[in-house]
Amino acid sequence: MSKCGTTTVVDVTSAPGIMDDDYVAGSQTVEDERFDAVIGHLEDILVGDDFARFEETFNNSYGPTFQTSPAKKTPAQTDAFNIWKEQVKHFVAPRITAALSWFDFDEFLVSLKSHPELDGDVFDFLATLSSLDAFKEKMSENEQPANKEVDFSDLLAIRPARR
Repeated sequence: MSKCGTTTVVDVTSAPGIMDDDYVAGSQTVEDERFDAVIGHLEDILVGDDFARFEETFNNSYGPTFQTSPAKKTPAQTDAFNIWKEQVKHFVAPRITAALSWFDFDEFLVSLKSHPELDGDVFDFLATLSSLDAFKEKMSENEQPANKEVDFSDLLAIRPARR
């Protein structure tokens, strides 16, 4: 470990299990390692059954708010957005803190601003915590039931075989 100015740099290129192409520059700051650790735990949480139930319950409760007036922002949508942020914080923070004692949810959200280049499902999810528009988009996507069966019966015609 070495100091570069006021930032601590940790050499991770010789760590067991680290592949050369895992790190472009060959080293990461402690802040980068912590950010990556939080993202890893967050990804695990988001794909879990507990979060799926949490999200389904929320969508069932607040989804109709977004079906009635999807184009404009209403006070009910703003309220749902604020409730979403608070409930996600209370769902996610204790689970991450159990593994990473130093984790602070609010500080993590602030640190996202220094990583604007990142994308992917976890970052799309995180956008729903800071942007009402991203949250509205998520809620409108949830309008469509995932298990809705498609009826192809009107596309099928049965005719007698020709002889």
